[in-house]
Amino acid sequence: MKLLMTCLVALTCATASAADVPMLQEASVTIHNGKGRASGTVITTGGKSYVWTAAHAVTEKDLKVVSNRKEYSCKVLKADQKRDIAVLELEAVLPSKVVWNFSKYNPGAVLLHVGNPFGKHPDSVAHGVFSNDRGKFYQASFAIYPGCSGGGVFNLDGEQVGIVVAHARHGTPVIPFGEASVTCPTLSFYIPSSSVLEFVAEHKLHYALGF
Repeated sequence: MKLLMTCLVALTCATASAADVPMLQEASVTIHNGKGRASGTVITTGGKSYVWTAAHAVTEKDLKVVSNRKEYSCKVLKADQKRDIAVLELEAVLPSKVVWNFSKYNPGAVLLHVGNPFGKHPDSVAHGVFSNDRGKFYQASFAIYPGCSGGGVFNLDGEQVGIVVAHARHGTPVIPFGEASVTCPTLSFYIPSSSVLEFVAEHKLHYALGF
């Protein structure tokens, strides 16, 4: 048990020191969709800023993006409900050094998530590990709550590797347990970067990734 606790402490310290957390927080935004709030990540390239998020978070027409307590207008470039991926174009150019990484990695890889749990705690950072490939989505162990949908998943180099969708189209994952239901915020799911690459190729949106 002592060895396990030592390893967990070491993992947490390594996570905090390896990634540029302030950079990730600066790129994280909140999306107001008329019915609630979701999260997203800004990618700035070619003199324009784009927000990558989950498609189920942008189904309403009246969308606003909030960054550092300032509200910005945006338009939906494309929302793919099948893949649950959406990209928005902002009216303003926001600072962001985040880039995507499309490399494959193995279960056990340490990941970070930045989002806005319950729509009231922007730029919240959580860490966990990549648990397994579940087909359309990847499973991870960081805690996810309503409001986090659409938030970015990052490796320890600060590169985006996914988009949080929680339990597909629901807030907190709920698992049947006998006659009851158990909420499991650390049983989280996200869209892998490989699906984002397919989305970009199909809809010819390479410019929103900078290539």
